[in-house]
Amino acid sequence: MNNTVLTLAARAGASPASVSEHTIVIVTFQIAHQLYGLPLHGVIEIVRLPALVTLAGAPPTLCGLLNLRGQYVPVLDGRALVGEPPRYDLTSQILIAGREKPELGLLVDQVREVCTVAADQIMPLTRANVAPFLTSVVERAEESVLLVDLPELLALTPRKAKRQAKTDLKHR
Repeated sequence: MNNTVLTLAARAGASPASVSEHTIVIVTFQIAHQLYGLPLHGVIEIVRLPALVTLAGAPPTLCGLLNLRGQYVPVLDGRALVGEPPRYDLTSQILIAGREKPELGLLVDQVREVCTVAADQIMPLTRANVAPFLTSVVERAEESVLLVDLPELLALTPRKAKRQAKTDLKHR
């Protein structure tokens, strides 16, 4: 069964050629009461929350593995990453992210929109007491959006999780 909710290329409505060097396109999503954003070029698709393969001994930030059309992708718990208590239901979504292929999933409360942000709206965060995957804040008229750095998220993904899942699934 294909659980794809959204193919982002269709939703963005903007080709890379239409985005200038003074803007970026981001996918915004909500975790608890805060909005976050991930650059569109790092987001592959969005899927509904399916059953995940759980891994014994996994850190609390790792929800499990998602079988995405035969490829097992580690899924990070967005709430655990930002210090919020777990609270997910069937409306929760997973952002599938990666550089060229699906490398991780990020479980979030809700995906909000794809939007273009001007460079002058982006303010860098100081590194003191800030999670390493948060790089800057986008000041919008109605709300602030914390930008997430994909390479930093990838660094949080336990590499052995993928290997362990393959081993576990072979023995079933």
